[in-house]
Amino acid sequence: MMHGVDAAGIFDSKLGTTNISYPTTFKDLTRERRELAARLEVKRPPSTLAVEKKLNDNVTLNMKGQTIEEAVTFLQNYTGLTVVLDPKALQEEGLSKESKVDLVGTMKLKTALKFMLRPLGLTFKVEDDVLLITSPQATRDMTYVKTYSVADLVIGPDRNPAAALKEAAAMMKG
Repeated sequence: MMHGVDAAGIFDSKLGTTNISYPTTFKDLTRERRELAARLEVKRPPSTLAVEKKLNDNVTLNMKGQTIEEAVTFLQNYTGLTVVLDPKALQEEGLSKESKVDLVGTMKLKTALKFMLRPLGLTFKVEDDVLLITSPQATRDMTYVKTYSVADLVIGPDRNPAAALKEAAAMMKG
């Protein structure tokens, strides 16, 4: 079966006569692969991109012994983002809105959220235009499969397709 995979990855030499060009260097191959990946990338809505941009802004925090609810209210007022606490996630982690957080300093908002939430066993994610504080298990629900083309790892750009086809056929026979 593996030989069949190899043979399927070999380009048909007849295609070369129909104005289909193949990359001749790894630099060309890499450029083409990046262009394809850019076209296939999942497009995110502008509202989500705006929230993700805000996550890179610096914030100055002085939260010593504050409740997580107070911390979320402060972050909403400071950043202008809509921050929501997932009550189910709090319950799953054995926490309440009265659980204490400690964080002092100036850093990026996403870094501050990591340091504030990690000791509590929580994390954050961006959904639409909302910053949701939730459990790591809830973020796994949003995982999706992404397929990458790896043909260039098997067949180099300077390889002769006709010779490769003959070589694969010989391997399958012997």
